[in-house]
Amino acid sequence: MQKILVLLSFLFIFGFQTQLKAQKEDFSKSFSLQSTIGFGRSLHYFAPVQMRLCFEGCPVEKQEGRFVHHVEMAIYRQFKPNQEYSFGFGNSRYRFFEEGLTSPGNGLFPYERIVKRSWIQLHLGHRYTFLQKEKSNLFIENGIITDWKVGRKSSYLNVVGFSFRLKVGLQYEPIQGMKLLFNGYYKTAIAKYNKETIGDKNYYPYNYGIEISALVKIIKKKK
Repeated sequence: MQKILVLLSFLFIFGFQTQLKAQKEDFSKSFSLQSTIGFGRSLHYFAPVQMRLCFEGCPVEKQEGRFVHHVEMAIYRQFKPNQEYSFGFGNSRYRFFEEGLTSPGNGLFPYERIVKRSWIQLHLGHRYTFLQKEKSNLFIENGIITDWKVGRKSSYLNVVGFSFRLKVGLQYEPIQGMKLLFNGYYKTAIAKYNKETIGDKNYYPYNYGIEISALVKIIKKKK
């Protein structure tokens, strides 16, 4: 899935670039296509959280955040000179280091592992730009994300999770009709991602980091 998203990203960026150089129109109230790659660090609130039910006992002693990356594509609809709505899809990843004790049946033994979780995400968002200059501006963006579990079924995780994401960053327009975006982001669960509680804590993942995006104007709405 990730390789397909990356390939599509390069195709639309470079495929439309030549055509966009020749455009000299006002793109207000237009549609745009944006490709994003992000790098960050993920963990969950209230760590350590027990996520496995072991009748012999497998207490978790420590959980620490680890590096993650994600890829997204989205369509943006500009409805005011400085505001846009968006709808997109991509992948969500959470990774963390875990240390604890496990029992194969004849006592407790220490273990270490890296836990990886993946979702396909759909999101709805709103972006507001301000401090606009000739070639650049700042923006703030927020959105609601639904994470759909992929891979093997889990007795612990919900099929669907819900998160909120906030972005703050800079837009720069190197050529007319194309923009590069650089921003920081924070994504946090707004509902628990687990079906049942093991122990006394629920699983609320979060991650934060930076993103780099390319946005291309594709359709200008006729007045």
